[in-house]
Amino acid sequence: MTASDVQRQVLVNTEGQYAIHPVRLSPPNGWLPAGFTGTEAACMEFVDQTWTDMRPQSLIDHMSRSSK
Repeated sequence: MTASDVQRQVLVNTEGQYAIHPVRLSPPNGWLPAGFTGTEAACMEFVDQTWTDMRPQSLIDHMSRSSK
């Protein structure tokens, strides 16, 4: 098995930021499974399609409040 064959999971934090993490390891504090597992390439594709706004959620919220 090569490194590219290792199953990964996509994680997300409260700021809406995404990360890829080995399935065999528990997510670090502050990160939760985003509901997608696969190869690193498949996870990267999922993240690319899902995480379209790179701003942290706190900034999105702040900008929303400021524009009212």
